Amino acid sequence: MKGSLVNQSLALQAEGLYPRACKTLLQVIELEEWICESVEPDNSTPKKFAESLDKVLQGRSDTTVLVAGLHSLGDVLRLLGKPDESEIALQKALSIAKHQNVERDFNEILLSLANTQTTFYKRSLDRYQLTEEPLAKDKLQKQVQDNINQALALYRQIANSERASTAIQARLNQLSLLLEFRGTVSKANSAFKPLLGNNKSQIQQVIQPLLTAQFAQLSAIPSIYAQLNFAQSLIKIGQERELRQFLFPAEKQPLFTALSLAQQSLKAAEKLPDIRVQSYALGTIGKIYFQLERTERAKPFLETALGKAQSIRAWDIAYQWQQELARLYQATGELDKAREAYAAAINNLDLLRDNLLSINSELQFSFKEKVEPVYRQYMKLLLASPHPDLERTIQINERLQVAELENFLGCGKLDLVSLDKIQAAKNPPAIVHVIQLGEDVEVIVRSPDRSLHRYTQNASSVRSYVDNLLLNLQEPRFVYTDEREILTYTQKLYNLLLAPIKSYLPQSGTLVFVLDSPFQNLPMSLLHDGQNYLVKQYGISVALGSQLRQPQALQKKQLKALIAGLSEKSPSFAAPNAPPNLTPLPEVAEEVADVKANTVAAVELLNEQFTSDRFRQQIDRADFPVIHITTHGQFSSDPQQTVILAWDRAIDVRELNRLLRNRAQNESSSLELLVLSACQTAKGDKRSALGIAGVAAQAGARSTIATLWLVDATSNAQLIGEFYSGLKNGLDKAEALRQAQLTLLSNPKSQHPYYWSSFILVGSWL
Repeated sequence: MKGSLVNQSLALQAEGLYPRACKTLLQVIELEEWICESVEPDNSTPKKFAESLDKVLQGRSDTTVLVAGLHSLGDVLRLLGKPDESEIALQKALSIAKHQNVERDFNEILLSLANTQTTFYKRSLDRYQLTEEPLAKDKLQKQVQDNINQALALYRQIANSERASTAIQARLNQLSLLLEFRGTVSKANSAFKPLLGNNKSQIQQVIQPLLTAQFAQLSAIPSIYAQLNFAQSLIKIGQERELRQFLFPAEKQPLFTALSLAQQSLKAAEKLPDIRVQSYALGTIGKIYFQLERTERAKPFLETALGKAQSIRAWDIAYQWQQELARLYQATGELDKAREAYAAAINNLDLLRDNLLSINSELQFSFKEKVEPVYRQYMKLLLASPHPDLERTIQINERLQVAELENFLGCGKLDLVSLDKIQAAKNPPAIVHVIQLGEDVEVIVRSPDRSLHRYTQNASSVRSYVDNLLLNLQEPRFVYTDEREILTYTQKLYNLLLAPIKSYLPQSGTLVFVLDSPFQNLPMSLLHDGQNYLVKQYGISVALGSQLRQPQALQKKQLKALIAGLSEKSPSFAAPNAPPNLTPLPEVAEEVADVKANTVAAVELLNEQFTSDRFRQQIDRADFPVIHITTHGQFSSDPQQTVILAWDRAIDVRELNRLLRNRAQNESSSLELLVLSACQTAKGDKRSALGIAGVAAQAGARSTIATLWLVDATSNAQLIGEFYSGLKNGLDKAEALRQAQLTLLSNPKSQHPYYWSSFILVGSWL
């Protein structure tokens, strides 16, 4: 019975139904189904899984079926994006097989372990590419190197095994990994260049036996996928001139070899009832013809491949052929069809995003290389038209930013509202989108009358001023920097980004900025028109995820707050993910008192009272429309480094989600305002504001106020006091923050930008 369940799970895997395959295998091992569920990553989950596994395996005698079940479970967990749990299951299978003398090819389990190490490599690389904080980046660089070295070592070991079919699979996966790493280094990841070493020779050693391999030694469907895998690798080789010339005497030989393999695969696939493998074969042939510049031959293969993928609702395959068709239609001048294909690819990616963690780990860990380019290519095409579709462009930009935020958090879909769908306010704000697309920065403004206007700037000049300004802002001695030096950059940026669209902006009111990732750490209130800072004229809100919860004014009766603060040195200062060089914040006690005085009701957790458990208990017990946290913390583009410090330990962004999840799902007790005071962005991390957006999204907050750098504690407390006083007097959040900033700006002792411009409002401005 249990043996048939293992076979049933293999059939489900072949159809891409990994969650169902996982649950089927758990019946074999007699584990609870929670391990198969899609949940936010939690460092405790692998340990919990290992303990559960040890418990159920005690005294089991059905070792042959158990090893097969654990082996298959390890493969499924990897495909579900759970490599830590995958490694645990596979190591357990290997251990039982060796100690109980189970008749099984150990190399098959080792091959699965090598594939899991490859997934570790992809996860580490994805985090490395998304992270800019120097310390985190150094740590991730070492992880990337360790993961790829371990994977390659295992593949080499298995490639020398006597069983030909296992050796072929190992060589194919080794080749794919070597080529993928080579492509990563070529995309300006110079930190990894020393690792390239004899990469070309390694590829040559792997590819030679594959060119003469007998793929028929594998069973039917694995044989087809193996040939298509090899064909995909040959396509990559054909695209790189240096590597192609090193490996093949004739220029187009790798592509013709790939074409022959794919055609053989298609013939074999057509004899089987497997639509999925037929789609892969057809699409691969179409891709090769496109590379050979035979677009008319490529088109029917790609279109048929797409039709087959759609017929079985295989959206993870369909989006790939739609992206390939979009490029083909662009090449042939069929721009309407290209736009339709890109739109369809993005719709399919959105369908997948609901289950990004449970269906396709390849998408989860390759966001920047496989997902983001589809959105950006589509936006470039939309704007290249003689009549650019600005409306559609900003919609796609919103979807990209939310997809990036969800990928950062490792969660399913967020409950956010498009800016375009927000109900009309009495005084609607102007919305300014700043998007980088290749060599251009596109500034698109939606005026209060809903008309759209566009201006294009050269990206290198804008980025130069942004990068230099951010270097100054993140300097520990920023407070001593001459204000005129700051104005050099902020006036240039105003002239580049806002001056060309100034006539489309209102004279006063609120501006909402939707900032692409290179610009998210930029405090827009600091931009200067030569006479005044932008904050003198406008209240400013940013939508870091490009979408937000429905704006709603904060009523005076809603000023009921949970106030948590840390003014003394605590055990959490020594947490491994705490920011370095922390000192006590005695002014926090004054800030807590000011917030309490300006609310209608408050619960205070100060110092020893602010433990993670007490914080959770208060959230569970009472309805607080306002949560104010004033403590050391850090926002980073690495979610594990995005933390706030409670008395006992650091709480990262994902744990904050678990603490606030229940109330976020209840609209009647929604979190109207989250204030994160005394936190800072990770130094040197140009994408660290993504961490602010992540905290805001995970908390389910309608509005969030945070700081872009660690501010002087006295001025911090003063600004926060003024802000709450404004809320108490009926001002909306954007105006209350503006007035608080202007109060500091008018005081000679705090007029330097260091004191007031760090504060940003994320989300609803009302």
